[in-house]
Amino acid sequence: MVSGFREMKSGKGTRYFRMNISDSTGQLSGIAMFPRKDDFDSSRQVFETTDKVVVTLEGRFNDGQFDPTIRSVGPMEAVVADAGGAGLRIFCDDVVAIAQVGDLLTRTTREAKQPARGAVAFCIMAPDYPNEVDIDIPQSFVITPEIKGAIKSLDGVVMVEDL
Repeated sequence: MVSGFREMKSGKGTRYFRMNISDSTGQLSGIAMFPRKDDFDSSRQVFETTDKVVVTLEGRFNDGQFDPTIRSVGPMEAVVADAGGAGLRIFCDDVVAIAQVGDLLTRTTREAKQPARGAVAFCIMAPDYPNEVDIDIPQSFVITPEIKGAIKSLDGVVMVEDL
């Protein structure tokens, strides 16, 4: 996620961005510099349209402090779509959750603009079952970070793992 991004110009006239970037491990402040004007302009378009990006970082220690520099940037949705099918293993403590997850996956896959490539498996850990029950779904679905988050929020879903 990108926050607090602003365009700046160095004393030599080189344009760059100063921004805060964060992921699940924490937050960094850094600069985005690009060797070509075209790279700078295309990156600006990405930053202006989304705050969810995938970046390539170059990290240097400068006077004992970590100084990250972004070398390339792309919208997360496009990068994730090109990365191939991600799969999910969904742990449920209630079999009713399977129907809710199925409805969500069917609807989002039908509405998606990308091909369905992700496998889905369930692990049911219901208290009235003597053992865990594993179910592999033979159909592929579109899996994105947003869909994974929506699944995690459903009642009866205990945990969601990447396959």
